[in-house]
Amino acid sequence: METWIIKTLLPKILATAYPKTARIVTHEIGGKKGGNAGDGGFASNTFQMKLTVDTEGQQVSDHLIAKIFPEDEVMRTLHNTELQIINETLWYSQIVPAYISLASKFDVKLDCLWPKFFASELTERAAIVLEDLSKEDFVLATPPANLSFDHARLAMEKVAVMHALSYSLAAHEPQTYQTIIGSMKDNRFDGAGDGFDVSFLKATAQRGLGPLRSRPECADIVAALDKQFEDALGMQRRLLTAYDKKTDVICHGDFLRNNILYKHKDGKAVDACLIDFATIRVASPCSDLVLFIYMSIDPAVLEGDGLEKILRIYYDTLKNTLGAMGKVADPWGGKFEDLVNDFARCTPLAYSIITFFLPLMMAPKEDFHMEAMIELSPEEQEQQNMNLGGPEATERLVNVILDFQKRRFHDHW
Repeated sequence: METWIIKTLLPKILATAYPKTARIVTHEIGGKKGGNAGDGGFASNTFQMKLTVDTEGQQVSDHLIAKIFPEDEVMRTLHNTELQIINETLWYSQIVPAYISLASKFDVKLDCLWPKFFASELTERAAIVLEDLSKEDFVLATPPANLSFDHARLAMEKVAVMHALSYSLAAHEPQTYQTIIGSMKDNRFDGAGDGFDVSFLKATAQRGLGPLRSRPECADIVAALDKQFEDALGMQRRLLTAYDKKTDVICHGDFLRNNILYKHKDGKAVDACLIDFATIRVASPCSDLVLFIYMSIDPAVLEGDGLEKILRIYYDTLKNTLGAMGKVADPWGGKFEDLVNDFARCTPLAYSIITFFLPLMMAPKEDFHMEAMIELSPEEQEQQNMNLGGPEATERLVNVILDFQKRRFHDHW
């Protein structure tokens, strides 16, 4: 791997991120770090690097992180590696520059929203090279499924700015926007990749539904979720694709704790930066919000009016950013309740994903490895997932359904 990095990846980094006259003076390549659900992902391995580059007599040193995808064909197919690389390269090479250029026209400063891009490669191996934000003290937050209000606030502020930039580009430069969204690749519902089998989704959904079936007061919510899972992939497709031209936006597509890096001071989250834009898509912004809120936030934060507070942080940041970007129209027309209703509409999507992913986040790292899982039969995969995280994970899923019921979210399905 190190030989490939030196011979193939370093020249690509030099050609992409530095002036033509630049040359590499020294390079340092750290050891491989494997991925797992609890430590930020399982679709790639990462290598930390340090490059010292000479540009016309001036030397600069950059700390980089190379995200290198597995060569194994089964894993590449499972994660739709090629389409992920295409999307993430599009994000950094076209979308981000368009956002930065537009923001500069209105003197809008974009604080840390995403890392600097250095290069991508898609040949016999696939890789994305980015700024190593750990050198600026950005890290994944813990515990992964119980983030604090401050973590939630920062996440809502950052994704609101990201969404506002999309709305602004569509308003001010519609041709550029249409060209960009026409270049995005659907890597979830193209017939391959990581779309989960309907039987798997139905089976894992029962982990939260099963304990509620004997409770008469839960009959309506159980029946409503059962109906959503009659065609689980169809439901996901419906909630992860374009819905309303007025409110649709370029979404992150995988907006959860694993794809946000936080900076902390005295134990408190003070800044955040979004990462991993491999599954960008045009859909309701609430498809991003429901996933993060029900996957990553401590349920205690959502109690009472906690959920409303979090959604208002998102909405206020969105409106303020749109106003600064040349007074772009609020897609929700000033009606916060419409945003909440669309959030409710998208909640089956959150449940369909957290039924299998949340237990992975709550289980000890040693209890799950993707490479081992793909060797199991579908029935064995279902059984493994139903046990991951233990009774605590089951209770968490049950309580998510009860939260939907209490808020009458199923009235909007």
